[in-house]
Amino acid sequence: KFINLTPSFIYSIDKSFEGKAQKVLEKLEIKLEVLCLPDKETKSIFNYIYENHYYQINANNISLLLHHHVENIEEQKITESNYSTILNSGCKHLIDYVENNIGFYTKNVFLKLESNTKENEKSIIKLLNKGELSIITKADIIIKQEIVITNLSEIKEIEVRKMLIEKNQIDVTWRNLYRYYET
Repeated sequence: KFINLTPSFIYSIDKSFEGKAQKVLEKLEIKLEVLCLPDKETKSIFNYIYENHYYQINANNISLLLHHHVENIEEQKITESNYSTILNSGCKHLIDYVENNIGFYTKNVFLKLESNTKENEKSIIKLLNKGELSIITKADIIIKQEIVITNLSEIKEIEVRKMLIEKNQIDVTWRNLYRYYET
């Protein structure tokens, strides 16, 4: 637990012991609660932590990783469209980690970021079609977002389609109405 809460601990390890530090991270399955930006000497261990997911999924770690890996990224994008920003970042390891822990991410980052209301349509459709997410979580996503779904047929679940219609979050077209009543 001490190591999880003390990120500077792992970065204070002498470069000659880096291999052993990596084994300790692996053996103890450490998930650092707080990441620190690396310097020249800690870049290698930082990359190891990032690539092997030895950090907790939380808003601060995600923001730090995006700032570290994506040139000129705006903080506003991270806070207002977090999931879309992650998916469009090109940060393969971060994307994979979030996707493999989508339930945890959604409840502990996506829904908790107060200003995270401007996700793009493609990202919201992707989330709403995730089988791992409960219908309650999907309802929370719909309530939180300021999005209008253009094509209702891209949403797999009838219950989710119904919620989108009830919340006036679909583009009102004959095609969408037909798709809804067709199912």
